[in-house]
Amino acid sequence: MKTNDKFLLINICKIIDNESWWREIKQLERLLYPFCEALNKLQTDNTRLYDVLHSFAYFYKMWKEYPDRNLKEKMIYSLEK
Repeated sequence: MKTNDKFLLINICKIIDNESWWREIKQLERLLYPFCEALNKLQTDNTRLYDVLHSFAYFYKMWKEYPDRNLKEKMIYSLEK
């Protein structure tokens, strides 16, 4: 194994062993889960236009209440665009 590979493995192990990394992963999961649920719903054969509108409304409301102002503003801008 090359020296660079060893350093990479050590760095990866340090990251994975860090508790804050796992908290960030859990937060990411909480953010992505509603999008996955909406996509699953919107990909069915019986999806209607109001399902799409309900999904956009849900995401708009979700981001309006999100504590990180910078991310919140970017996501709301994307939804409105």
